[in-house]
Amino acid sequence: MTDPRLVVRSVLVYACCIPLAILLGYILGNQLSYTSLVTLGLVLSFLLLPVLLRWHYAILILSWNTIAVLPFIPGRPQLRLLLVGVSLTISWLVYALDRRRSPLNVRSISLPLLALLGPSLQQWPSPAVRVSDHLVGARVGRDDT
Repeated sequence: MTDPRLVVRSVLVYACCIPLAILLGYILGNQLSYTSLVTLGLVLSFLLLPVLLRWHYAILILSWNTIAVLPFIPGRPQLRLLLVGVSLTISWLVYALDRRRSPLNVRSISLPLLALLGPSLQQWPSPAVRVSDHLVGARVGRDDT
C-alpha cells in the first residue's frame, strides 16, 4: 500500500484526471458551441482508444448494418465508413510494429476484387479533374443528371 511506485502512479493519474474533469465541466457548463463539442469529442475518442485498439474488428462487424451518419463531416458519411478507416489504420500499425502478424492473403478473393476495382475506377473522374473543377467552379465534361 505504501509502495513508492504506486504512490507516484496514483499522483500522476490524479494530476491528469482532475484538471481534465474541471476543464470538461467548465466546457459543458457553458453554452454548447461547435468548439466545445469538438473538444468533448476529442476527449471521448481519446478515452475510447484502448477499447478500439482491443476490439476494433468486433466493433467493425457489429456496425456493419448501422444507418448512423456523421453529420459534421462533409458528405455525411455513415459511421461504418469511419470505423473501416479506423480498423484499417489500426491493422496497418499493428503490422508495421510486428511483422509476424501479417494479414491473410487469399488469392481466390483478392484477384476478383482487383478485377472488379478496375471498371469502377474508370467511372470516377481523376483527382486532377476534380481539383481543377473545384478551383474553377465548373463541371466540364461530366453529366451529373
